[in-house]
Amino acid sequence: MNIRYVSLLEGDLEATASVDVADRQRMQQDERGDTVVSVVLTDSAGSHPVDCRMEWAWIPKQKG
Repeated sequence: MNIRYVSLLEGDLEATASVDVADRQRMQQDERGDTVVSVVLTDSAGSHPVDCRMEWAWIPKQKG
């Protein structure tokens, strides 16, 4: 995860992560893979004081 603090935070934070349609389809079809997920953080003032991106990888669930 990469986080860059842009400005001071005011009050509560709300985080919203999004994955585009093509990546969603890959997650459902491919057994394993990775993608970058963008996360928007919004504070009580309506500002976006933090830039955040995370790399998400998926693999098959191990049985046992």
